Amino acid sequence: MKNLHRLFILTIFTVLNLVGSQSLTGDRGRLISSELLEHKTAYQIDQALSGSIIFFRATYGASIYKLIYETIDPNGEPTIASGSVTAPKKPTFALPTLSFQSGTMIKRDEASSATGFDGGYGIVAMWTASSGYLTVIPDYLGLGESELFHPYQMAKPNATVIIDMLRATRTFCDQEGLETNGQLFLTGYSEGGYTMMAAHKMIEEEHPEEFTITASAPGAGAYDMSGVMVDLMLSGEEYPSPFYLPYTLFAFDEYYNLWESPSDFLKEEYATLLPPLFDGTHSSSEINAAMPAVPMEIMEPDVVDAFSKDENHPLREALRDNDLYDWAPQSPMRLFHSTGDDLVPVENSRLAYETFQENGATQVELFECDCGTHGEAAALLLFSGFAWIQGLTDKSQPLRVADNITPEGYSLLSVYPSPFNSSTKISFTLNERSDIKISVLDLLGKEVEMLARGPFPAGHFELPWNASQFAGGLYIITLERTNFHGMKERHSRKVLYLK
Repeated sequence: MKNLHRLFILTIFTVLNLVGSQSLTGDRGRLISSELLEHKTAYQIDQALSGSIIFFRATYGASIYKLIYETIDPNGEPTIASGSVTAPKKPTFALPTLSFQSGTMIKRDEASSATGFDGGYGIVAMWTASSGYLTVIPDYLGLGESELFHPYQMAKPNATVIIDMLRATRTFCDQEGLETNGQLFLTGYSEGGYTMMAAHKMIEEEHPEEFTITASAPGAGAYDMSGVMVDLMLSGEEYPSPFYLPYTLFAFDEYYNLWESPSDFLKEEYATLLPPLFDGTHSSSEINAAMPAVPMEIMEPDVVDAFSKDENHPLREALRDNDLYDWAPQSPMRLFHSTGDDLVPVENSRLAYETFQENGATQVELFECDCGTHGEAAALLLFSGFAWIQGLTDKSQPLRVADNITPEGYSLLSVYPSPFNSSTKISFTLNERSDIKISVLDLLGKEVEMLARGPFPAGHFELPWNASQFAGGLYIITLERTNFHGMKERHSRKVLYLK
C-alpha cells in the first residue's frame, strides 16, 4: 500500500530523531532510555482504584517508567519500540515479573508508556505493581514511540517486541537496583491474549535458555485466525467492532505485500476513506463510525468470492501462518474465555485447548464462564487470571540488600481472593513494629476465629484462612494495631465465602 510505504520511509527519519546521535546497532533489547513518568503512594493507588476493583487494598506504592529500546521490525530491520515498567516501592522481597500484553489499540498516544497511570492500562499497572509485581507492558510496534504500521494479529513481530521489552527491562532493573526472583508470568486479553500466546510460544521454542516462563494466562485471544475468525467474517452477520477487519487487512497487506493498493481489495468508497483513519491518530470509535455494520461489505465482491473458494489464497495462507493453536506449551497455562464473547468466539480457546491436549500439553487448562460479551467479560477474566497467577507466585526470596527497608505508607489489610471457596489469603503491611490482632468476625460482630496476635516487625505479611469449617456467607476480617507510641488503629475488610 503506497501511503503506508511512504510512512515507513518517514519512520526512518523519525527513529533517527528519537534516538538522537545514537544509531541503531541491531542489538535487540538494548535499552536506549528510561524516564520516570509518575509515582503514587499506596494510599493514592487505593483512591485511584476504589471505583474499579472491589475488595482491593494496595500493599505498596508504585512508580511507572517509560522505556525506549531497540528491536526489529517485521522485515528484520533494526527499529525502536517503547513500553512501561511499573515497580513497587520498597518491597521486602525479590520481585516476580508480570508481562501484561494490552488489547487492541489504534491511537499511538493510548499506549501505556504514553498515558502512564492515567490510561486504561494504568489501572493494570497500579493494581499489579502495588500487589508486589514488577509489571511490564510493551507498547507493540506502531504504538507509543514506534511509527511503523502496527502488525496487528501477527505472531512473530509481536512476540519479538515483547521479548525485547523483557530484555530492556532486565537492563533497567540492573540500573535501578531492582531485584527479581526469576519468576516470569505472562498474561493479556483480546489482542493481548493473542500476543501473549505468541510470546509464550517463541520463548519456549527459540529462547528457552534465556527465559523460563512460570505460567501464563491468556484471555480471549483470536488464536485461529484462518479458521474461526475467517468464518465469523464470512458469515455476513453484523459485528460490534467492524474496524477489526480493515485493521487486519491493512497490517497483512503491509507486511505480506498482498495487493498493490487498497483499491485492489476495497470498494472505491472505502479505499479512499479508510487508510487515512489508520495513521495512529484516530480512535476505534471514529473508524467504526465510518464502517458498515457487516465488515465484509467494505471489500470488493470478487475478492471475497476468490478468497472464499480458494483454501490456498495468499491472504488465507498469511492468516494460517499466524494461527497459534497447534503447538505444545511446556509451562503451566490457563486459558480464559467467556462463552458469550461477541468479538472473539470462545471456539478459539476451545480449539487451542483441545489441540494442546492432543499435542501432550496436559498442564494446560481452560476456564470458561458465561460472563458476558467480549467487553463485559474483560475485567472478570483478567481478575481471575491474576488470582491464578498469585497462587503460583513466590514472594519468599529475600532481597540481597535488605537493611533498613520498610514498606511505604500505612498499615494495610487486604484479603484475596474474595469471593473465595474454602480458603483465602490475608495480606497486611506494617511500616513499623506493632502489636497486632487479626480476627474473623461474623456479621453480628462476634469473633469466630483469631488468626494472629502479638508483636510483629515492620514488613509485609500473608496469612491463610481456611474457612471450610464455617458456613458460607459474608465475614469481616479485622486488623487491630498498636504501635510503639501507643497509637491504635483498626482496619476491616468484608469477604464473601462461597461454600
